[in-house]
Amino acid sequence: MGKKIFIVIGILISLASTGCLRTYYPAFQETSAPPMIYETPDNLEQTGKFLSADFQFSKGIHENETIKMGKISHLLVYTKDHFNFNARGFGYTGFYKVSGVNELYDGEKNFIGAGTDFTISGNFKISRLKIGAGVNIGAGIEFGEYYHFRREAASEGLISKNDELFFLMLSIFPVLSYEFSEASVLTAQLNIGTPGIGSPIISWHKQGFIYWLSWIPNKDFNQNSYGHRIAAGFMINLNKL
Repeated sequence: MGKKIFIVIGILISLASTGCLRTYYPAFQETSAPPMIYETPDNLEQTGKFLSADFQFSKGIHENETIKMGKISHLLVYTKDHFNFNARGFGYTGFYKVSGVNELYDGEKNFIGAGTDFTISGNFKISRLKIGAGVNIGAGIEFGEYYHFRREAASEGLISKNDELFFLMLSIFPVLSYEFSEASVLTAQLNIGTPGIGSPIISWHKQGFIYWLSWIPNKDFNQNSYGHRIAAGFMINLNKL
């Protein structure tokens, strides 16, 4: 009887220990979702090509961890009266700072990845205001030191196993767009899903250039200035060069 009790206790301790292991995901899962891009708003139908660059600084998955990431993207944008479509290919790189695992694995780990995604939205207009909703779907691959950390630390039982090279993206969003003029448009959207879990985005479209910002504050507003995650980007319409 005593032996069975010790076995049960051992199993419970093992399960509790396993349940407390940290889980790490691809760094890209912590980024902001991409903004929806429209072509010249007063044209009923138009296709454009955009080149995009953005940078992000955010907290990591666990306490005292950080992510720095830069990304380059190429977009094909199709705009119609009540329908919009974006197709994007992207590459990215950066550093994930691991903290609290052990002395061997703590520290900055580089990563590099690539992927593609598609964004579709429908909308209707009330004067200069465009109201719509859409979905973003995509997939990518990520490798580098951070990937090897996830694989090796999991094999040693230090973290939960999650060493897949590939990742999927799926988010939905409402979007509002206001046309100040034919070439000046302010857009706001909120993506819910992955990447980013939640991505509030404001973008300013001005004569073939687009500037956008996504920011999520900390629960404690006085903790730091950049918040939980801040991402900023710049796009240029290649058709207008």
